[in-house]
Amino acid sequence: MRTSLLLLPALLCLLVMTSTAQEKTDSAAIARIMDEGMNRSQVMDLLSTMTDVYGPRLTWSPEYAQAAHLAVKRLGELGLSNAHIESAEPLGRAWTLQRYSANVIGKRNFPLISFPKAWSPGLKTVGEIVFLDAETDSALETYRGKLAGKFIMLDQPRKVKAHFEPEATRDADSSLLDLANADDPANRRGGRRRFEMTPEMKLRALVNYHKIQLAEKEGAAGFLTVSRGDGGNIFVQGASAPNHPDTPFAKRVSVYEPKAPKILPQIVVGAEHYNRLVRLIRKGERPELEINLEVAFGKVDSLYNIIAEIPGTDLADEVVMLGGHFDSWHGGTGATDDATGCAAAIEALRSKAHEVGLA
Repeated sequence: MRTSLLLLPALLCLLVMTSTAQEKTDSAAIARIMDEGMNRSQVMDLLSTMTDVYGPRLTWSPEYAQAAHLAVKRLGELGLSNAHIESAEPLGRAWTLQRYSANVIGKRNFPLISFPKAWSPGLKTVGEIVFLDAETDSALETYRGKLAGKFIMLDQPRKVKAHFEPEATRDADSSLLDLANADDPANRRGGRRRFEMTPEMKLRALVNYHKIQLAEKEGAAGFLTVSRGDGGNIFVQGASAPNHPDTPFAKRVSVYEPKAPKILPQIVVGAEHYNRLVRLIRKGERPELEINLEVAFGKVDSLYNIIAEIPGTDLADEVVMLGGHFDSWHGGTGATDDATGCAAAIEALRSKAHEVGLA
């Protein structure tokens, strides 16, 4: 059998190719692998190194490349063969967050619970915060000529509900078995449903597009949007380039593309603080935002896949592929995105390598 580890930057894959002939189960080998994994596991140490030491692994970033080289080194130390990094498409611009702080200045100053979106440009300034409270193009016209140098709040406030139920529950073994035996949704009658926007959603998207156009034309300082998390949690991903809502997704420009257009800084704000700012402005207050956002853009480069193998013997013409996506967003250490999956895959290979005498 030959086992390949494929840690992809943007794809989770698990592929098993088996022979039509019935294979004999080597119970002793399985027992040795389980003993190694259960009693001498190194998975938590590897996971800590990937997340605590190397931290975020944003696609195309230097941090991703550094962590990828760490993975290749660790796989080589385990005795796996052909451990290497392989370039892949598409190309993208490197981006690193170097420093960030944001403080609201007003009757009561406070640090703003917020985080910049990836590929956002840097900025160091103080500017008034404006809540762009417009749901129609006619309402938007009332803000024309008033946005230069301002931080623009694009979203409506979001209702934050109390959390009376547990945030997570553990599935029973029977539920996991049902999930494991479930059909691929793509194979069910009707296949995958295509997402379609309602007329109301299309109208909001169009007005939002016009908000961004007006703010950029007038020289606003940046955009503030509300996070979908709460309780101090912020869900942050990549910045977006202004694309008309009718533009097909396949043809939309992304901010990481080599020829991406210039955009304004984009900041995600915790729901509680975003709502507080809206309430302050509605009471006639004029809070300001003091922001220091330092970023570094790097060269356009390819993606990197991380590949290693355990060569097989009697089933050398068959392949078991094991892996997970190695990149993560920049707002955290990427522990569940997907360092846990990659660390588990590497630990599984380590246990197998130990059983066959490679490690």
